[in-house]
Amino acid sequence: MDSVDQRVAEAIATALHGRYVKRQAVGRGAYGEVWLIERVADGKRFVAKVMQTEKQHRYDSEVKCLISCEHFGIIGFVESVLSSAGPVIVLEFADGGDLSSLLKANPAQKGFFEESWIGVRFVQLALALNHIHAKRMMHRDIKTANILLTTSGFCKLSDFGFSKAFDSTVSQDVAETFLGTPYYLAPELWRRQKYSKKADMWSLGVVLYEMMLRKRPFVSSSMKGLMSAICNGEYAVLGSHPYSQEMTDVLLSMLQVDPRQRASTSEVLCKPVVREYARQFLDMVAHAPNIPADEKSRVANTVESQLAAVQVEVAQGSGHHNDGDGDEEAASRMEPSAVLEGAILIGSLKEWKQRYVVLEDGALKVTRVKEDKKSQRLDLPSITKIGLPQLPDGVHDDTIFVVYLSTGFSVWMKASSAEERDLWIQTVRQTMASMGLQVQT
Repeated sequence: MDSVDQRVAEAIATALHGRYVKRQAVGRGAYGEVWLIERVADGKRFVAKVMQTEKQHRYDSEVKCLISCEHFGIIGFVESVLSSAGPVIVLEFADGGDLSSLLKANPAQKGFFEESWIGVRFVQLALALNHIHAKRMMHRDIKTANILLTTSGFCKLSDFGFSKAFDSTVSQDVAETFLGTPYYLAPELWRRQKYSKKADMWSLGVVLYEMMLRKRPFVSSSMKGLMSAICNGEYAVLGSHPYSQEMTDVLLSMLQVDPRQRASTSEVLCKPVVREYARQFLDMVAHAPNIPADEKSRVANTVESQLAAVQVEVAQGSGHHNDGDGDEEAASRMEPSAVLEGAILIGSLKEWKQRYVVLEDGALKVTRVKEDKKSQRLDLPSITKIGLPQLPDGVHDDTIFVVYLSTGFSVWMKASSAEERDLWIQTVRQTMASMGLQVQT
């Protein structure tokens, strides 16, 4: 361990107050170091990302975006502290390495990945990016090195140091800073033009190309040549490959030079082939022995909710709004006031937990308390039935009702009275009917 590593290791140990044990340095770059650490309380592994003090702006940006973007397809934020070596961000540990290393592995035995393997991982990235864009944020540095894998099959976006949040629609408050990695930059960035979240979609298209062909689409011996290839959309022809025309079309839709013609996350997620891989992803999660049951449920609910929401957006002709191409008036129309809200118990007959539920914006939004900004969405299009439960013999409770989801999961809720229970059931059914949705009675 050199003097720099020693200084950082000591700073981590001091800043984390003995709650974590440092194991080893696992990476070093222009912006700092990454260490593998272990939580003393339960032995669970995390990574500690130590930023150089002069990169405080990247630290602030990354923490802000990670806190507001909780999603299974995004590396999880645990905590952040300041140390003598610089700011420290504690993050979820992805035990499968990064996508770049995987694509470069065994060059002598290079072959095509199965389309299903690619599709299951690509759909996770598309869902994660859809979630980021729905938060009016841009990642701005999507590349294979910033995509982390887990041995349970998850694929996660990481490194939000270049990310940016926008208060208004991106088309009105576009970024003009030239950031990111050259091979993945969209044409509009090379031209120093204003850009929107469609620039992220170009980068995701480059990543998909690499996953399919295990090589970069745009290459040149000079930066000028690289710029020309990207700005003119001159990528290496796909040639002979084992992939379906539907998957190839998804790729081509993201590598459109004109951002107005480039697909949004909503449009990509509505492609039948992508929805099929979303189904396969959920099947993988459901049968994975090392994924906890509560996490399986959260993932299933999130996927179903997002797919239902983008389907409504595209059907209404608003699929581009999610990617920053709409106006503020259109965005405001998508955010109606609450139809019904109140404290509800959620859980099972064995254990109930206090939650706050709001029926608005075409979804049941569940938070721990009313003031919480983070919520779990149960989008109404994903609900197949809401009604009374089948209780075991000898058990009687006229305050319980159940929300059944298209994933096969169900959410048990307990109101304060039978009257309140009936009000929730009736209001949800009426709201779904007004949206043209069918619900079993």
